[in-house]
Amino acid sequence: MQARALLLTLALLGTAGAQATQLPVTAPAAVMIRDVPAGHWAREAVELLVGQGLLLGFPDGTFKGTQGITRYEAAVIFARFLQSGQFASAALTQEQVQVLSRGLLEVSDELKDVLGRVAAIEAKNDTQDARLGAVEGALATMNDNLTNLKQTSEPAVDARLTNLEHTAATLPALASSLTPKTEHQALEARVLALEKGGVQVPPVVAPLPFPTGPEPTRDGYAGLAVDRQSTFGVTATVGSRALLGPIGGQVGVSYSSGAVSADVAGTVHFGNASGLSPYVGAGAGATFSQGRSTEAATDLYGLGLAGMNYAVTPQVGVFVEGAGRYYLSNAGQGTRLASTDSKGLRAQARIGLRLRF
Repeated sequence: MQARALLLTLALLGTAGAQATQLPVTAPAAVMIRDVPAGHWAREAVELLVGQGLLLGFPDGTFKGTQGITRYEAAVIFARFLQSGQFASAALTQEQVQVLSRGLLEVSDELKDVLGRVAAIEAKNDTQDARLGAVEGALATMNDNLTNLKQTSEPAVDARLTNLEHTAATLPALASSLTPKTEHQALEARVLALEKGGVQVPPVVAPLPFPTGPEPTRDGYAGLAVDRQSTFGVTATVGSRALLGPIGGQVGVSYSSGAVSADVAGTVHFGNASGLSPYVGAGAGATFSQGRSTEAATDLYGLGLAGMNYAVTPQVGVFVEGAGRYYLSNAGQGTRLASTDSKGLRAQARIGLRLRF
């Protein structure tokens, strides 16, 4: 009831100030109060307060005059009244000034609380700006790392492709060194003649002039796979079975429903490269996607994987792989974690083809 009395007093004082300064008493078109009927004893006061911006009404366009107001609402009304400058220009009696002063004292604590909340919101915005700057810095560092990795891996791939092209160019020369067709025909005629004379000639297999020895090792590979997390996606990988002794490594980039992930992992392969070859690995990466509260977000994760590769030919193989990503944050939608989780684990499976070189 005290808050209602203070609001009525403010309306009366605002009316007096408005009459003294000839302020309009009609509410602007942007705010229309529709539940105060014409002829109501308080309609003029309500329209004046709305017109001066001291009252905004409810979002549905109602005033709800029979409903009580809280001390916080009264504090906001007094704050708007003081900021509008109408208090200084209003012609007030000593008694009206005392009533208004008591009202301000009555809601002073709530007014301080409202101002404190505004300051807290501003501080939170500053903190979010700082966090966004840190995320952008991490993204720039990740892009630099990917660029450096690309620059170091491409020369090795080019060298291996050059060796393959050289080997392909020497094949015609090897084929031309085989025994000519005319010599084969002469040998067949001699064998027939001997067989007619009753002599059994065992078949002679001439050795081919191809180089002998073990098949060249193909440690490098490039793969393309279809993966499944919570949605389907595509993953491209480039790697080697042996970068440092038995330790290999691979770089992967995947895309799924607007999210791009890039990771680097060290691997260890078991078994023969020409047959079934299981492998395991571990590494780290990042997912770039639409943020939950910002336009873009980056989430870092640790990576563990295990898979099986089968060499269909010396150059082509198929593989299946399972991976687990443990996200250290959940700022973006690309993590596929629940929005209430701050971190968590997501599993992934993929199947695809690999070209060995």
